[in-house]
Amino acid sequence: MTRWSLPRLSAHLEREGIEVSPRHLGTVLAEAGLSFQRTRTWKASPDPDYEEKAARILALCEAPPRKARS
Repeated sequence: MTRWSLPRLSAHLEREGIEVSPRHLGTVLAEAGLSFQRTRTWKASPDPDYEEKAARILALCEAPPRKARS
């Protein structure tokens, strides 16, 4: 596999005769100075106006109107 989750790594180790819970495995990795990051997936929007709307929202985030509600 090219990407491992803690549950997948735990299951793989169990097949190798090493029983360790995903939670404990995360603790062991952290103690060794290794970080674990969840796999993230991205989905594309079917909205034909998505790019235009996204650009408008990003522009508003960068330069919000002066009288914007908080």
